[in-house]
Amino acid sequence: MSKLTTLRPVSFHLRNFNKYPKLDLVASKRGNLTLVGENAVGKTTLANCFFPMLIDGSIATPSFNPAKGTDRLDKTGSARNSSRESRNFDSMLLGWGSGAMKVRTGYSYMVLASATRQIVLGLGAHRTVGERRKPTWWFVASVPVAQAPIQVVTTDAEGHSLEKDAFIAANQRLGQDFKVFTQVEGYRNYAAEHVYGFTRIENLNQLATAYRLLASPILTAGNARFTPIQNALKNAQEGIDRQVIENVAATQRELNQMNGLHERIVRAQDRLNRLKKEIFWRNLNRFKEVVLTPYTATSQQLDQLKQAQTTEQRGLTAAQQTLTQLKPLLEQAESAVGQYVREKAVQEDLKARRKGLKNEISLLTDRLMRYQRLEQQLVQQQQVLAEFTQQQAAITHRQATLRQEQLRPLQAQLAAKTAGMPILLDVMTATDTAELSRALKHYLRKMDRLITQIHEIQTSQQHVNEDVKIVTEMRHDLDGRIDQRVQNPVFGRFREGLHTDNLTVHKAGATKMSDRFNQLEQQRVALIHENPDLKAYLTDDQLLGTLKTAAHTLSDLVTQFAKLQQQLDQLTIQLENAQQQVTATKTVLTTDFADFDVTVAQAQVTQLQAQLEQLILDPQIDDKLAEAQSAVQKYRHQEQKVGTQQTTHQANLASIATQRQTVTQQLDQLGQAGHAGLHDLAPYFPADVILNDLTAALAFTHSHGSELRNHGYSELTDRIGRLIHHNDENGLDRYALDTIFEERGHPAIASAMRQQRAVPLGDLGFRVVAFDLHQAQTLLAADEAAVANALSQSASGNDIAQKTYLGAAIHQIADQYRLITSYNEILAKGTQSDQEIRLKVSLAPVDVDQQVIDEACDAHLTDRPALLAEIQRRLERLANEVAVDNDDAKFMDEAYQLLDIRQWSAFKIWIHRRQSPADDFEEVDDKFVQSGGSGAEKAQAMVLPLLLVPKMILQRSRQADVPHLVMFDEFADKLDPETAKSFARTIDHFGFNFIATMPSGAQNKVLADGVENIAYDVLAPTQKNDGQFHPNVVRPALIWQAKPDD
Repeated sequence: MSKLTTLRPVSFHLRNFNKYPKLDLVASKRGNLTLVGENAVGKTTLANCFFPMLIDGSIATPSFNPAKGTDRLDKTGSARNSSRESRNFDSMLLGWGSGAMKVRTGYSYMVLASATRQIVLGLGAHRTVGERRKPTWWFVASVPVAQAPIQVVTTDAEGHSLEKDAFIAANQRLGQDFKVFTQVEGYRNYAAEHVYGFTRIENLNQLATAYRLLASPILTAGNARFTPIQNALKNAQEGIDRQVIENVAATQRELNQMNGLHERIVRAQDRLNRLKKEIFWRNLNRFKEVVLTPYTATSQQLDQLKQAQTTEQRGLTAAQQTLTQLKPLLEQAESAVGQYVREKAVQEDLKARRKGLKNEISLLTDRLMRYQRLEQQLVQQQQVLAEFTQQQAAITHRQATLRQEQLRPLQAQLAAKTAGMPILLDVMTATDTAELSRALKHYLRKMDRLITQIHEIQTSQQHVNEDVKIVTEMRHDLDGRIDQRVQNPVFGRFREGLHTDNLTVHKAGATKMSDRFNQLEQQRVALIHENPDLKAYLTDDQLLGTLKTAAHTLSDLVTQFAKLQQQLDQLTIQLENAQQQVTATKTVLTTDFADFDVTVAQAQVTQLQAQLEQLILDPQIDDKLAEAQSAVQKYRHQEQKVGTQQTTHQANLASIATQRQTVTQQLDQLGQAGHAGLHDLAPYFPADVILNDLTAALAFTHSHGSELRNHGYSELTDRIGRLIHHNDENGLDRYALDTIFEERGHPAIASAMRQQRAVPLGDLGFRVVAFDLHQAQTLLAADEAAVANALSQSASGNDIAQKTYLGAAIHQIADQYRLITSYNEILAKGTQSDQEIRLKVSLAPVDVDQQVIDEACDAHLTDRPALLAEIQRRLERLANEVAVDNDDAKFMDEAYQLLDIRQWSAFKIWIHRRQSPADDFEEVDDKFVQSGGSGAEKAQAMVLPLLLVPKMILQRSRQADVPHLVMFDEFADKLDPETAKSFARTIDHFGFNFIATMPSGAQNKVLADGVENIAYDVLAPTQKNDGQFHPNVVRPALIWQAKPDD
């Protein structure tokens, strides 16, 4: 990533904040910064003065304390204070311990810059110990990059921090692009939109949460769970726009509510049926006890049997007459159905022919358009191929020209200088021009150094000769002085002794100096002997300069040849790609359109459209057939019903005839009571039960003895009450009859249910409900039919929202799987051999078939049946989820769960361990990161996949230069230096700038090739624990450039 592509940190600043009265830290050109120091000196605390606090402006405790685990990684809310975390914002500003300040106003801010703008993000705060009022203000400044470097004034001339109003006044010169906020929400919303380019604040919250976890050493401790990182990867992807999901979910909301209502009405109908059943069976049990059991004498039943025989005979005659009348009507209706079925068959044939013609027209039209696109594509590809060929020829000619006109003459010039210079001759034997250039430079540097040594030896020899002359002169001078001082003849022998001593001392000194001269001469001769080329240089003072000039010229030529060869290599690849594209297009035209004629195809389309217009359908044939079939069903139903009645009457007459032989008398009083009881109980008879008389009642109770035994009369009142309204353990009854009838506009029935659950009926002790049960059933049946009809009509008409969702799903699923390749390329760039720890990611469908994903990822498909069926299945599931029909929030939660395509696939992380074969990768899971991998493997398996989370979130930005700043506390503490450098390169390839902290002496781990960095030493004050405030010291430790010669 280019240095100016994103908003990279330029510098970090503190004013009267934490342990620093004034601190200005300049980041590297790439925006990286490393803090080193002893343990507990405050490296992490210093980093936390900026990160992640200034990302979302949060001054809650999570911004200053390491994360406890990965489980809350997926939350989208802002950070909140926790009493369990030791460090808070007040201690960050005032300091801690005996030297902490009581009152302080301070500032923290950082400057970022891109190719287009400069940004300042910061905050100021005033704190007084013991006061509840805690003023805090956040600020953002933005100016174009073309202006002078942006400056924010935070202190007065004496270095005292400005309070909020003075701060605002001092920076008014920044104009409209200087914003100050007194609430963190305002800063967060502004930064999310204008700095990070997010359309939703949740994106910035997610980003800050991921950054907090990345900055925590817990990732490499081996006790964090990996599954939340996989879920965060899934949810960090760009999903379908919430509005699209809400629109398509809204199309199902009414269906869902109507389904819920329909289900409640159906359940209410079931309760009414059960209520009717309870009343019937339990009162019938009572009826059997007080009426039917006393029927012991056949004489008591004779009159009832005679009346029943007459009644059954009349019913049988009526049924037979009805059957005679129905027969011709049914035959006529069946004939009409046959006629319409034949006509419909003809219509279906016409439909098939029309469909076939439409398909032919569509195929021909698509083929025409594809042919025309391929022809245009071939012309463009051939033009590109020609351009690349011309560029290749130009570069090749340039290489030949340089070699002929400059390189060979230069080589000849150098070769001419090798006479009598064996070392230079050996250097010139190099066949590779670049190797010759490097060897020649090394040779000339060596010669230059040796010539300097020779000159130094000669200078020293000259000094020694001069010293010998001086010693001789001193001896003669001293002899004269001795003669002057010792003139008395008495001291004659003493004078001769002094002359002898003088001669001995000075002669010894001269001898030592001569020895030194001889040593220097031996060194000079040895150097010339070991390096015979020196004679030529000592003879010709201009020779070394001439050869240096030639070496410089040769180096320039090597550079030019390297650049030209690089261009030629790139053009070769481009030529191959262009030729492959031309060949591929020609192959498609040759194979797929060998005999294709555009004119013939257009004529065929016109002809087929004319044929299509001649095939006319009857749009009313289905209605006519349905009407005729309805008539047949009606007549058959009537015939079946009357036939059943006829059978029933015949069975009853046979039974009565048998019983009349034994029945002699019936008790009139019991008979009247029995008839009255049956009349009272009649509204509660089951649909398939007919009890017209006591004989029928006797037969029925005899055949249903088990039901009667299971429906004791004593429990009837309680059963009625529980079926009308019975709360569950939560105090609710979703299907309470009184509630449903009141909601459906039948308050009289609802009131009757609530006022008196059961009332007495008749003289036999029957107990029934206080409302007309048949009327209640009729009302609910009408309501159920109306709701069912509305459901059938509402199930269609939602095509636009569903098509929009389908298009979004196709786009987002394809993007999901396409981006996997680019992520793996980034992960691979950081490693330099197959034996290093390597990671890769993959996506696999969950809860959907692979065919669904394949269809979405294939941009050439026009039909996607599996994907369409999956979407329809989820929409139907949403519409039928009656448990959420009265809760909009739960309904939308269910909609997001079903329709968020990010949930259709799961991330898998794979790791290649150091000792594994080249292509052997192991899946990373909770077990691996907690116990399976080595420290280095677990560290990379946790951190690098987590780094993808902010990468995905930042891809949602609308700003081309969205900041990519992360922090790593105890950077690469589990990694060896080479692995750590690969890790740093991978972070850089992801496009991130970073703040890193590490112990003193470990900074070589972050010095990766091509990754610029600046490291600072953080030093604690020498005096501590004296109740006074002592600032930390921060000083530059090293600067690491992208290239060694920068």
